Amino acid sequence: MKNLLRRPDAALLRDVEKALAAAAGAFPVPPGRRADLPLAVRDLSRLLTRERGDLGRSYWSAPRLFAAYVHYFLPWNLCRLAWLLPGLDLFPAPLPQGELRLLDLGSGPLTLPLALWCARPDLRERPVDIVCADLASRPLEVGREALRSLAGEASPWRARLTRLPLEKVLDRGGFHLLLAGNVLNELRPGRGESREERIGRLLFSMSRALRPGGRVLLLEPGTRLGGRVIVQARGAALEQGFFPLSPCPHAGPCPLPGQSRSPALTAWCHFTAPAPDVPAALLALSRQARLEKESLALSCLLLERIAGNSRAGARAARREAPGEDGRDACPGRNSRSSGGGVVRIISQPIRLPAYPSSARYACCAKGLALVPDAASLPSGSAVRLEWPWPEERDRKTGALLLSLAKSSARKPGSRAP
Repeated sequence: MKNLLRRPDAALLRDVEKALAAAAGAFPVPPGRRADLPLAVRDLSRLLTRERGDLGRSYWSAPRLFAAYVHYFLPWNLCRLAWLLPGLDLFPAPLPQGELRLLDLGSGPLTLPLALWCARPDLRERPVDIVCADLASRPLEVGREALRSLAGEASPWRARLTRLPLEKVLDRGGFHLLLAGNVLNELRPGRGESREERIGRLLFSMSRALRPGGRVLLLEPGTRLGGRVIVQARGAALEQGFFPLSPCPHAGPCPLPGQSRSPALTAWCHFTAPAPDVPAALLALSRQARLEKESLALSCLLLERIAGNSRAGARAARREAPGEDGRDACPGRNSRSSGGGVVRIISQPIRLPAYPSSARYACCAKGLALVPDAASLPSGSAVRLEWPWPEERDRKTGALLLSLAKSSARKPGSRAP
C-alpha cells in the first residue's frame, strides 16, 4: 500500500503552473476589477464555510465570485490534487486497451480533469473521453477552454459537457473511472430522506454506471462535514458492490466516523500536507485576502467495483480479501496472531500526557490505533506494523497501542512502504 500524499516533483509543479495559467486565461479578470479580487476571494470563502448542502452553486452566476473561484480556489484545489493523485491507482494494471471513458460529476471548471492531465503524463497520448457534468454552463465552458489550452488542439483528450442531474448522467454507463469532487457535501436529500440515504442512492447509481473493475474517486474538503460524508459513502459502497482501495488499509468498520459521545473520538478521517510551492501570484493573492495557508487538508476515498456487483459478492470479498501479510484483512480484536498489517497514519502529531513524544492516530484492520513514536511520519503514511500480544489499549480512546520501534526490533531491516 502506498503513502497517500506525495510532494510534487519539479515537472509536476511546472505542469500545475501551466494549468493555472490556462484557467486564468480562460476567465481573465478585467484590469478595473483586479483590486476587488482579494475582497471577492474573502467573500466567497465565507460563503463556502457554511453548510454546503444549503449553498448550492449560486456563486457560478456572480462574475466577481466566479473570478474568485477561478483565480484562488481552483488553484489551491489543483495544488492539493498534485499531492494526492500521483499516489492513487486510479485504473487497474495493466491499463484497459482503447479509449478510457471517465465521468466527472459536479465538474465545475474541470478542476479534476486539469489535475489528472498534470499528474498522469503517461495518459496524455491515450484517447481519453471525459464527460463533464454540472448544472451550470459557464464553469464547464471555462474549464473546457482551459483544458484545450493546456493539452493542445491535437490532444486525444476530449471533454464533453453535459448539464444533467447526477442520476441522469449516470444512466449512460460504461465508465472506467468516476470522479466526484465536493459533490457529496452538496447533495440535497429528497423529502423524508436522510443525507446518508441520499448518498447511498447515488452510490447505487455509480455502481451501475461503471464497468466491472471500474473505480470511483470521491474527494471532499478536509473538514468535519467532508470526513463525515466520506464515511457515509464508504458504508453505502461496501453494501453495494465496492471495495475500498485507498486510503483504507482494511474493509472493516471505519474507526473514525466523526460522530461519538466521547470527545476523544470526534476526530474525522482526513489528511494534511504542508502548503506546497505554488506560484508567487497565488501566494500574494492569499496574503491580500488574509487567507494564507500553512497546510492543505482533504478527505478522500478510492473504490473499486467488484465483479458481479452484488451485496453478497461485496460481503464475500470483504471476508476473503487478504491483508498485506496474507492474513485476513479484518482479524478479530482478540486474535492471538503474531502477524501484522498495514497501518495508515491519519492525524497530525499530537501531544499526550501519557507519552514522552508526539503521537499519531492511525487506522488499521483492528480499528483505531495510536502510535506514540510516529511523530516523524507524515499524514497519510502507510507502514507495516506487528500486532502486539498481549494487546495494550489507550485508556482514554480505546485505541490499540502500536510501536514503530517494537516492530523494527522484531523484524530487522524492515521498511515502511
